[in-house]
Amino acid sequence: MHRGSLTLAGAVLLLAVTALNGCSGDTGTPESIVHRRPNLVYIVVDDLDQTSTPMWAALPQTKKLIADRGMTFQNNFATDPVCCPARATLLTGMYPHNTNVYESSVGLAAFKAGAAKKTVGVRLKAAGYTTAFMGKYLNGYELDPSYVPPGWDEWFGLAGKRFLTGFNYEANHNGTIEKYGHRAADYQTDVIARKAREFVASATQEKDHAPFLLTLFPSAPHAPLGPAPRDKDNEYKDDPLPPRKNYDEKDVSDKPIWLREGFPPLSAIDKKNQVTEYRRRLGSLLAVDDMVGSLETQLRKSGDLDNTVFVFTSDNGYSFGSHRIPGKEAPYDELARVPLAIAGPGIKHGTVDQLTAHIDMAPTLYDLAGVPIPSDVDGRSLLPLFQGRDPAWRKDFLIEYRLSPKLQLHTYADVQHYVTMPGKKRRLVPDYRAVHSENSLYVEWYQGTQHDYELYDERKDPYQMNNLMADPTYAFTHAKTISALHDRLAALAACTGASCR
Repeated sequence: MHRGSLTLAGAVLLLAVTALNGCSGDTGTPESIVHRRPNLVYIVVDDLDQTSTPMWAALPQTKKLIADRGMTFQNNFATDPVCCPARATLLTGMYPHNTNVYESSVGLAAFKAGAAKKTVGVRLKAAGYTTAFMGKYLNGYELDPSYVPPGWDEWFGLAGKRFLTGFNYEANHNGTIEKYGHRAADYQTDVIARKAREFVASATQEKDHAPFLLTLFPSAPHAPLGPAPRDKDNEYKDDPLPPRKNYDEKDVSDKPIWLREGFPPLSAIDKKNQVTEYRRRLGSLLAVDDMVGSLETQLRKSGDLDNTVFVFTSDNGYSFGSHRIPGKEAPYDELARVPLAIAGPGIKHGTVDQLTAHIDMAPTLYDLAGVPIPSDVDGRSLLPLFQGRDPAWRKDFLIEYRLSPKLQLHTYADVQHYVTMPGKKRRLVPDYRAVHSENSLYVEWYQGTQHDYELYDERKDPYQMNNLMADPTYAFTHAKTISALHDRLAALAACTGASCR
């Protein structure tokens, strides 16, 4: 183990000592203890679902390093299952209604105006960490990449209209725009991997170096990015789409009007495209796995591997045709349930069944670093779960989403008008708020006073095919339970900080 390493139990003790000495993440930490805290590698992939994709088969090195050594979280969720708001929450530990980022079209501007100053980069840098961000930032950055967000000693933000293809993109590297072409060496995930190794080599060159936070947000497996050239003929190139009971759901008469009238059965072309996309996604994960493997090698070389915590998760899931939905954004499990695995010094190997969510990532990083968790953070540290303790844990959490304000589809009347208009229409998921408990999902659709409602008993209906709210008898008989869910949803939708936990 590296001379400056610290076990998780030691980190917890350090937190207590730091608090007694009056030190905090806002004022910095004494140099004598900075180097003893763990390095943090925070990996967030794009659009990787937990329910159907055989992700660990495509990520064997990542599985061996993280899932097989540490904790995997079986019930981990996005609090807004679409890229931009999910990333805002992953960087801050705050719900969308507190980051003010609900969707992608105006998310970056809203984030820059406020929550960008409250990220793990800003706060861990203030606490003595050397910080790096590499990969896909919030949506919109790719079209206006001159901005370098606060809090990052090393910045490599992907940009350019074609960056999701893996080639012919740009990146802002510490304020300088770099251009990448179509050579094999320009493949995006590999470039991020090289930058990550260079950062680690630099950050660990001194024996008693400060700890570092390396935040890696590759765009894989988001479409249309495909496999690296070396992985063109991979083992998944002919795989069928894994079967799902709710795939191209036949009877959606109990679903809200936006889905019932706005999402027709999948066409033959839809189904073909889904299979093609699925294969390309799995192929693209192979380079992500190589990135993790090469980073492990670099950390082993520097002597820092045993003092590094790895966090692996995704910004949102992906439907692949479940409930007729080809993509994301809705609160159903295929879209909201995302992988999470964490490994490092002092973290036991095992699985966790408690409800965890994106809001918990930032406070967990702060706690691992021995930094007091800021009062504006909505989530909870996962350290008690790492340690095998059984604390009183949350029973539910919030999922919330708003469609782009440019589309004017926010109320029931807006949606009803849209889905009944003649002519071809886009499949659009409208505004909603939902409370996900240990055994149920309750959803209120649209802004305004008129709503569609959904309620699923996930113990009996894990594929969310039987909307209990569509049965008037059930709604009448269980009116008290439904009223309690409504009140809890209203409370969560207005919560901030400790009231969210």
